[in-house]
Amino acid sequence: MNHLSNAELFDEAAKICTQIKALEKYKKALTDAINDRIENNLLDDFRDGNAWAHNKLTVRQQTRRSWQYSEAVKTLQEQEEAEGVATRKLSVYSVLSVSDAE
Repeated sequence: MNHLSNAELFDEAAKICTQIKALEKYKKALTDAINDRIENNLLDDFRDGNAWAHNKLTVRQQTRRSWQYSEAVKTLQEQEEAEGVATRKLSVYSVLSVSDAE
């Protein structure tokens, strides 16, 4: 990188950031499509236990639990949980990993 001028260094970094942003957007679209197919049992032939795998790609679904509160002030959150006023929110997302082995 020492051969680049300051302007070239910034230009290259900006170009890479733009490419990464586009690739992340495309990866999200692919992941959403995979999630839809998993949800509709269309990837059963790729199922490997609790994961789905094909060639170098493995997809594992992760679960995240959180609470969705009413407009009550923060100090009332524990009370809402205990009384059942707060509703539990369950989010499922997939983690894609690619192996380096060929």
